[in-house]
Amino acid sequence: MTDTPTDSEEAAPAPEPTEELHGAFVTRPRGELVLHTVPGEYLGLVEELRTAGYWLCIDLCAVDYFG
Repeated sequence: MTDTPTDSEEAAPAPEPTEELHGAFVTRPRGELVLHTVPGEYLGLVEELRTAGYWLCIDLCAVDYFG
């Protein structure tokens, strides 16, 4: 066993987002709509989604990279 990942263990790169919704990049992994935004634009995005009729946000995720 080794700590070095093999070709079969490496994750496939994420697809490049080509679609946008309310200024946020869109990906559709497993057929689900996923929006990608930056912290400074989050509140505006949520307000626009609410105006568009969205009332529930599920699986809100954030990543903090320590430098």
